[in-house]
Amino acid sequence: MGEHRCHQERLCRGIEVQVPDYPVYRFVCQDDVISIVSEEYGAYLNRPVDSVNTHRIEQVLLGKGIIEDCIVYFTSDGILHIEAWQSAPVAALKFTDAEYYLDNKGNCFPVKEDWCANTVKVYGMREFTNTVWNTRIAAMAQWIKNDPRWQTLVEKLVSDDNGDISVCIKGKNELFLIGQPTGYEKKFGRIGQYLDKIGSDKEYNSVNVKYKGQIVCK
Repeated sequence: MGEHRCHQERLCRGIEVQVPDYPVYRFVCQDDVISIVSEEYGAYLNRPVDSVNTHRIEQVLLGKGIIEDCIVYFTSDGILHIEAWQSAPVAALKFTDAEYYLDNKGNCFPVKEDWCANTVKVYGMREFTNTVWNTRIAAMAQWIKNDPRWQTLVEKLVSDDNGDISVCIKGKNELFLIGQPTGYEKKFGRIGQYLDKIGSDKEYNSVNVKYKGQIVCK
């Protein structure tokens, strides 16, 4: 009984945070994690350890989107330990009103440093984009990154005011028009047909691959 009472009265004496991949992306630092816990979970210092809900703290952190995974636990000395891993960006967006990253779920992160090298670049004159479009762009960017051919060939994506996408291929002057970022596997397949069968013979200003069974060159 005495041991149980001591356990109940053990207090949270401090917090230690690790963000192992912070040097890679620099989206979330140790102070950011502490601020999120303090503002959205609440007080934890000097409270009985058993009254601090570590599962709830994990849910708070994961709810920020920018944190992909985390572990929260107490050690025997009453220190609250948090290990957090950042979401990895798949696309870097540069528009007239904002610059930000997208992860593979379409979550937006502010740009704090230079572009990450391993991201698909998207440029345009659009204003703020909507969540559905972001999610589709993120999925397409992830698909490009995972495809050995397109990962090498795609230089950048360009968005117009309606969210229609053109693809710039390294070493080619044409703009490849794919429209909305849906059905991109087949659209890129048509770009591949153009590059393999037409592109070496003649160069056009634009190549429209938006429509099934059509490659329209201008």
